[in-house]
Amino acid sequence: MEALLILGGMVALAVSWAWLVFASLSLGPGPLMVATLLPVITPLLRGRGYPVLPRVLLVIALVSVVAGVRDAHGATLCA
Repeated sequence: MEALLILGGMVALAVSWAWLVFASLSLGPGPLMVATLLPVITPLLRGRGYPVLPRVLLVIALVSVVAGVRDAHGATLCA
């Protein structure tokens, strides 16, 4: 189960990153570089023109990967 969380999260992360980069092409070189090199901080940047759905998918993907890695190491979320 943990492997599916990690694998699914990585696929969703790649899809959301590509979607975010292609959607940022019209925003200019600055936001495009941020979306390309630092996509993890884009969910925190509100009002900068980044589309919402790829950022939401990025957060879900990161949560999935972290939960899978955490479960794979035997840690519980309540501990």
